[in-house]
Amino acid sequence: MSEDFEERLDDLVKSLRAMLKEAPYRGKGPMYHLFGIMYAAELEGIPMYGLHYIANRAGSPGHTMGTEILKGIRLAKYVDVKSEFRRME
Repeated sequence: MSEDFEERLDDLVKSLRAMLKEAPYRGKGPMYHLFGIMYAAELEGIPMYGLHYIANRAGSPGHTMGTEILKGIRLAKYVDVKSEFRRME
């Protein structure tokens, strides 16, 4: 991975980690979707292994949360984020 790509991924890891910290106990799963929606433009073009890397580095217990981020990216063009969640950006 190039240095710029790694730096970009690390910034996204920090953002996801902050969102997960704010999530209620049983609300962490949807936060991966919300992250994908909110950061779709920044995540566009990152390969699947990069999405898994972001999820794992942010504290995901398994290897499937990169897929959940991808679902959020795909949903981004169809949904708007409520203002109460926009403060997480």
